[in-house]
Amino acid sequence: MPAAEVDLLFYQIAVFLAQPQGAMSLARLTTMGRTNTIQANTQRFVQAGEKLANGATGARGEAIANMMLKNQGRFEEFQVLKNASNNGCDIIAKTHEGKWIFYEVKTSTTGTAPPLRGLQRSGAELFARIRLNEIIGRTGNFKNVSPETVQNARRVLAAIENERVEGYIYEITNLGQKTQSVNIVPWVPK
Repeated sequence: MPAAEVDLLFYQIAVFLAQPQGAMSLARLTTMGRTNTIQANTQRFVQAGEKLANGATGARGEAIANMMLKNQGRFEEFQVLKNASNNGCDIIAKTHEGKWIFYEVKTSTTGTAPPLRGLQRSGAELFARIRLNEIIGRTGNFKNVSPETVQNARRVLAAIENERVEGYIYEITNLGQKTQSVNIVPWVPK
């Protein structure tokens, strides 16, 4: 993402987070090279000290990332392609120009986001193509995905067939603490 787009994105996020109806106040916004950090009061999503049930941390983080992406206004469609165990593609967003962008969300109640695992470590390009093909072929952990999920995976895979896949990782940390951090980094092979 070009630096100007990153600056605009973080300006938009800062404006959103500062809105009183969002019950959030902006504590700090910084841009640091390829990593961008937002820290804000998280009352809207998780009360400070609230205990999250198993599995709820990841779901809350994905909801935060999804909200942030929707509030950018640059996307016309969102897809979440997952199996019943919540494995798959966290967020796939289609720009108004027709480009699909993949997002992996890593969330923690501590100061360190969970690491990428397995196929995620290969970067957005390889992850997207392999995961979409697994969903379409109903192989591995995707044997029981819905026909709608398969259809949407086919549509996204056809759209990216001759395109370079772009992806980002949302690292959401300190969820449930007074201040959370959201780092957005390019999703490249590790």
